[in-house]
Amino acid sequence: MLLENANGDTVPVMLSFLMHLLTVVLSPDTDRLATALQKQASYYLDMDSARSHVIAAKMASTDEISAELLLGLAYVESRYLPLATSRVEGEARKTGIPSWKSPPSDMHGPYFCGVTQADARFSWGRCLELRDIQEAYRTTARELTIWRNHPLCRASDNRMQCALWGYGGGKPAIELKTSTYPNRVMFRATALHRATSSSS
Repeated sequence: MLLENANGDTVPVMLSFLMHLLTVVLSPDTDRLATALQKQASYYLDMDSARSHVIAAKMASTDEISAELLLGLAYVESRYLPLATSRVEGEARKTGIPSWKSPPSDMHGPYFCGVTQADARFSWGRCLELRDIQEAYRTTARELTIWRNHPLCRASDNRMQCALWGYGGGKPAIELKTSTYPNRVMFRATALHRATSSSS
């Protein structure tokens, strides 16, 4: 598969990806955001881990979904813990890091996994894939895009708030409009944005 660059030439997709990754890694904005994130989440992340999260979030970000928003969401969902898993054991939903090494026989989904608690549906294999932070941020950006394009959100005055309601609680949360989930995510995202802006 080939992509066209700004000059109209075609370049391999992998080369394009690597060029984008290099741009993100070497960007002064990446270091500023990683510093802000580490200060905000010092109980959970050292500087190397903060930088890894920033790079993964920036690679997954879109014009509508910023890296800061993805990082704020990860704080709310898991405090940046890649092994965080929401699952059903017996009749009860449990969250946090599982204590078992192999899934118990009475455990089942739907699973919400990784730093962003992305939806793995009923697949334990997919849940394990989402422990990779790059895959988690990519998946969450895709899920938020789907929610932004949901008919209920397209009709909303604030599509991102609507998408966050959908991500955090599905269609019922969008209809109720009472969950504070979007506010909590945006509080973290805005704090990161302000810290980064003030240090530039």
